[in-house]
Amino acid sequence: MAATVIDGKALAAKCKERVKAEAGALSKRPGLAVIIVGDNPASRTYVNSKRKDCAECGIYSEEYALPAETSQQELLELVEALKERDVEKARAYYSRSLSSDTMDQVPSYLALSDLYYNESLLDSARYYLALATGPSLNPYTSIDCFYLGYLIEKEAGDTEKALSLLEQYQAKKDSLYDQQKQVDIIDAEKRHDVVTVVQDNKKLVAEKQFLFALAVIICLLLIVGYQLRDRKRRLEINRQQQFLEEEKNRHEKQETEQEGRLRELTAEMERKAAAHEDTSEYKKEITVLRVEKLKQSSLFETMKERCRKVKPDIEQKLNEEEWRSLIRLIDSLFPNVSVFMKENTLGLTKTETKICYLSFLDLHLNEEAVLLGVSSDSANKFRSRTRRKLCPNQKGSDINGCILQKGW
Repeated sequence: MAATVIDGKALAAKCKERVKAEAGALSKRPGLAVIIVGDNPASRTYVNSKRKDCAECGIYSEEYALPAETSQQELLELVEALKERDVEKARAYYSRSLSSDTMDQVPSYLALSDLYYNESLLDSARYYLALATGPSLNPYTSIDCFYLGYLIEKEAGDTEKALSLLEQYQAKKDSLYDQQKQVDIIDAEKRHDVVTVVQDNKKLVAEKQFLFALAVIICLLLIVGYQLRDRKRRLEINRQQQFLEEEKNRHEKQETEQEGRLRELTAEMERKAAAHEDTSEYKKEITVLRVEKLKQSSLFETMKERCRKVKPDIEQKLNEEEWRSLIRLIDSLFPNVSVFMKENTLGLTKTETKICYLSFLDLHLNEEAVLLGVSSDSANKFRSRTRRKLCPNQKGSDINGCILQKGW
């Protein structure tokens, strides 16, 4: 169910207009007597507010401002006097009110004037009404003064003066009402400004809270993303380490198996050779195993990687230390070949010797050219000359095959 917003000021104004119309229809003007004891500021504000409401509703009001030391019995007697409209007692309390309330005596003089008017003592009523025309804390008191003056002159039969006072009463009332409307408008604008500021502040706070929450969410997402990425990275590292470990174990196992197989084949080949039997098949298998072991070495992987990543204007050929490492590796796998190459009975040049050792790596022509630091055409010429020296009568033979034939 939708809520209904109630405009309190508009509703109050409508009620006052209705009360004013009903009060104006009565034969005798209704009134309100207010008794205030002491000088409490909050009580004074409240009394002034009630007198203002009375003026707006066409209700007569009178005020009794008594000193703070007034006893309860005295208050009860005043209430009874007001109920019975005991003029003498009311006059006595008005006198006390005038002696105690030095800040604003206008309401008391106005009440005394009204008291004498009700007793048809018009001269006394005029006298106290004249005293009530001074400044008052409650601006609506002056309206009551004009209206009471109108009633007094009307009772006295001075129609012209009565109408003049009635016009002044109406003008003063309209002026005060206009001022009050301006005050109400200003108050409404202030309230609207306050509400707007409050709403803007709430909106600003909500935006700040949203931005803060968004920043927190983004930070959390970044943290979670970083943790996930870090976890993924660590998993990948672990996987790679596990893979490398498995590869290492596999290579070690393979090397162990190859070493065992090489020992078996070597022993069998030596037995066959001692019996003057054919050992060619053993030699082939031993050669295949040794070449596989050569290709499993880190040096071979380094050379293949260098050949795959040829960079322009950067020399990729093997240096002297790398050549020595390659020769030591091949000599360790093929001891007989080492002896043959050192004897060099065929008159091989230094470059041709390198071609012989590179032939065990089973490289392409352009790869050999990279490692030698020459062009492919030059590498091909080196190959041809080396092959002619090793196998002059065997065209198309492999260089390493010719070497193995001479080195067993």
